[in-house]
Formats: sequence, structure tokens, C-alpha cells
Amino acid sequence: LLSIGSSIPPSIIRSWSGNVDEVRIWNRALSDQEILENLNYQRKYYRDIYDSSLYDDSLVLMTNLDNRNALGESGTLIKDVSAYGNDGSCAEPTCPILDPAGKYGGSFKFDGVDDYIDLGASSILNTNIDDITISAWVKLDAEIGSENTNYEIFTNELLQSYGYEFRIQNNLPATSS
Repeated sequence: LLSIGSSIPPSIIRSWSGNVDEVRIWNRALSDQEILENLNYQRKYYRDIYDSSLYDDSLVLMTNLDNRNALGESGTLIKDVSAYGNDGSCAEPTCPILDPAGKYGGSFKFDGVDDYIDLGASSILNTNIDDITISAWVKLDAEIGSENTNYEIFTNELLQSYGYEFRIQNNLPATSS
């Protein structure tokens, strides 16, 4: 199951406390040049053009997290504009809220307690793959703790034996006073 904001259900790793915007997942490793091209595409076209033909079929998830009515999005439905349509959903009270301040357009703000977006169990997202590229704009609300602090941005839990996750982690040793 792929989720943004926390695992389903939330785990002992801290749920994301902050904003997430422009999530992309490719089922291959992108080159440095492709990463730069994606960044430039986001800058130039995010407002008016949602043309997934600009990407190849290795782009398996592309969510803008802007809650755009033109795409059919709502506070509980998040559209995937890749060719695969891996739309996400959430249910109150665990839905993040729309924040008009995002990298491009709005973003979703997660409370760090139990907010998450469920992207389901699509086979294209839930495959044990060797190469993957994950891209997102994130802003952490809190200061990272002094020792062994983990914040899950998104998690893909597959059969408990493998999967992938994107998180901020601090592995500093404890300090004595």
C-alpha cells in the first residue's frame, strides 16, 4: 500500500508534519539530465498544462497536490495525472488540509499525527523494483529531533518483506549533559 504522510495505519515512525507538493514516482532511475528537465517542466508548465505525454510510461505517479477543481480533485480525492490514474483518497479526520502556499500552486499540509493520503495497491506502484526515482517538494514544520528521529513522507509497504519509503531521518547519537 502506498501512502503519503504516514504509513497505513500510522506507525512508530513519526507521521509527516509539514507540507508536501508535486509528488512524482518513476519505476526507473532517472539520469541527472532527466531530473533537471523534470524540474524545469514543473517551473514552466505546472499552471496550465497537465500533459502526461511529456513523460514516458515509466512515470507511474504524478500528483500536484493543488486540489484543482479542473482535474476533479477535492479535499478527499487527489488525482494522479500520469498515464496510470493512481488517484489517492483520504477520509476525515485523517485528511491533510490544503495550504495555498506550495512550491507550485498549493500543497497539502499534514498534521504529524494521523493525516495521510491512501494511494492504494495498484500493481504499477506496488512492485518490488530495483531502480526507482522519487521526487517531491517537502517542508518540515518541526525542527528535527536531536537523536534517532524519523519523519515519513511516503511509504510503500509490500508484503512486510520489501517496499520503499521516502523520509527524513536524523541518526545523531544521544548527547549527554
